[in-house]
Amino acid sequence: MTDDLISQRNAVLMEHIAAENDEDVDRVIATFTHPRYEIVPTGEIFDGESGVRRYYAQKAATRPSNRYEVVKMHHCDTAVIVEIRTLSREPAPPHKIDFRSIAVFEFDGPHLMCERVYYDMQTYERQIAGLPQV
Repeated sequence: MTDDLISQRNAVLMEHIAAENDEDVDRVIATFTHPRYEIVPTGEIFDGESGVRRYYAQKAATRPSNRYEVVKMHHCDTAVIVEIRTLSREPAPPHKIDFRSIAVFEFDGPHLMCERVYYDMQTYERQIAGLPQV
């Protein structure tokens, strides 16, 4: 893998995550060659532009205003594995959401093909409910 390819992938990912933080679905979709999300804990797959728009509509209805911070990035031949910190606030009762996840961004050369997300569903659900961490 060349330094040039790593730089190209980093640029795509930084734009992708910035677009997610700005809640700009058009920009998110533009970062993909073929938009696709796989949410492993729920088993959901959102394939193609219409699928990804449906994913973001569902997310906006249930989890508005998530912020994503890159903790670490690991480059592989066909993917970039990113450790992500997700931050949000629950309105009632008011409390913060703060958990880590792993996203595997699959690439074909410099072209983003898929984001596959892994996270601990129990931690997520406890935080949504405002319960203490175990």
